[in-house]
Amino acid sequence: MRGTAPRRSRRRAAWLAAVVIVAAAVLAAWLGWLGAWNASPFADLPAASAGTVKGERYAAVLLSGDMGPRAGLGGQLATRLADHGLATVSVNSLTYFKVRRTPAEVSAMLAEAIHRAMTLGHADRVIVLGQSFGSDMVHVGLEHLPADVRRHVAMVVLTVPTRTVFLRVSPLEWLDRTPPDAPALPSAMKLDWVPVVCIHGRDEPDSLCPLLHLPRLTQIVLPGDHYLDKDADRLFAAIRGALAAHFGPGRIFAKRLTSGAEIAP
Repeated sequence: MRGTAPRRSRRRAAWLAAVVIVAAAVLAAWLGWLGAWNASPFADLPAASAGTVKGERYAAVLLSGDMGPRAGLGGQLATRLADHGLATVSVNSLTYFKVRRTPAEVSAMLAEAIHRAMTLGHADRVIVLGQSFGSDMVHVGLEHLPADVRRHVAMVVLTVPTRTVFLRVSPLEWLDRTPPDAPALPSAMKLDWVPVVCIHGRDEPDSLCPLLHLPRLTQIVLPGDHYLDKDADRLFAAIRGALAAHFGPGRIFAKRLTSGAEIAP
């Protein structure tokens, strides 16, 4: 009997070790599928058809949420933009922000993405979009964007931005277990040099959008909470409508869509 207890303890320890190893392998594989181990955060999505505005060509940069474009609405939105004629560079936030970044590094990455989108779409102007965590990084990166790059930014679209800034993607942040690096409002309020569209859910309690006061700001309220009912079509229609309202119907996308969104200038 004396030898039975140690054997049981060893078996239990071995079983627990095996569970931990399997769980770690599954987590690593899942993170790999999301793109955490990608060499580059950029994915080029060429336009399905060309879109021009009086000789100008437009492209887009879209920063995904913290779990990358394969999770959430970011990847679906990037695909829809490209499918409707807007060459898009999709930035995998999980890939780039798996290590802590400085605001200067975020600006440099965003400048690279903008130049990449201009090359991809043979474009003069770029629409910069963010989804959730990506929206937070958009206004952080744009704050110190060099003037020679800033002049190419035609519009900024922030989808479900939050009120805090994290400069690293972390599971602890997913669990609300780590303090933010900064409040979001100071850098977001410096977007006074560009038209801004801010989109949030009607039931979202801590959106940055209601706090923003900018000279060329359009607020869009969609049904749902932070996840916008996971309705990518409705989100794309709202963004498409905002672009049409600013640039003119049919000048970026070929057809008009109605989203049922509440738009307030």
